[in-house]
Parts: sequence; structure tokens; C-alpha cells
Amino acid sequence: MKNFNAFRFAIVIMAGLVITSPALAARSDSVSVAWFDTAGNFVGQQYIPCSGTGFVGGTQTPYTLRQSYPCVAGDGDPDISDTLPANITEAQACYTLQLKGDVCGRPPVYVWTD
Repeated sequence: MKNFNAFRFAIVIMAGLVITSPALAARSDSVSVAWFDTAGNFVGQQYIPCSGTGFVGGTQTPYTLRQSYPCVAGDGDPDISDTLPANITEAQACYTLQLKGDVCGRPPVYVWTD
């Protein structure tokens, strides 16, 4: 009887894991939002990798370069968008990040250092 109860308990646990596993699924994209000042200086970053553990540092401004990259290969294209001031191009912002080690169009990385 003891083995039967252990078996029933194991079945209940496995059923619970199957039901809750979609809620525990990993993110679909890793996302980095880099903040810039009006002069084009990189002043902060928020980074949320596929694992979901996020990082944030620096100063938040309305001037951003947002990079999104699929967590699963073949699951979509990288996406880059911006709300930069008129005097800063997306290419210039990408170059600034590239100098720090974050290359636009590749999976984003956390490069902000306080």
C-alpha cells in the first residue's frame, strides 16, 4: 500500500508540472533598451535575457535604442527600433554600443557599467 500511495503522489506531481509548465516557459526574446542623452552619450541600459533575470543601470531617458533577439534560433528576426533625438542616427547609437561590446543585430548583452 505504501508503494501505491507513493505512485499516486508521483502521478499528481507530474500532472501538476505538465499543467504549470507553459507558465514557466522561457521568454521568447532577449531585450536590451539602451538610453542615450541628447548628445548621443550612452547613459544607461535595461537588459532582460532569455533566462528572464534582468539587469538595469544608469539613467533612464526618453532617447532609446531597443534591441530584441529571438531566444530560439529561427523563431523570428532580430528587431531594432529607436526613439533617438534627430541629431543621432540608429547607426551612430549602434556604433556606440558596439564599442562597449554590444553589436546590433546579434543577441544583446548587458554592457552598462556604473
